[in-house]
Amino acid sequence: MSKKLEAAEAKYKKEEHSRDELKKKVDELQERLQQADYKVALAYSELLMALQVESGLKDFEELKQVIMKARPYSQSDGGQDV
Repeated sequence: MSKKLEAAEAKYKKEEHSRDELKKKVDELQERLQQADYKVALAYSELLMALQVESGLKDFEELKQVIMKARPYSQSDGGQDV
């Protein structure tokens, strides 16, 4: 009976150790997932900002073209009426 009890205790300790190791791995993976989520959110934010800048530049270029066409003078004269 004593040997069965010792074997059961050893098995329990081994399973407990395995469970603790698995819990540590799960915790590590959850942390890595959170970091990855943060990096994805940051990259998405940067992408949106870049798209806004690009859109703004296109709008600026269009506005600049309209202004240049409306000017009664050329750029080469330093921006003054001659």
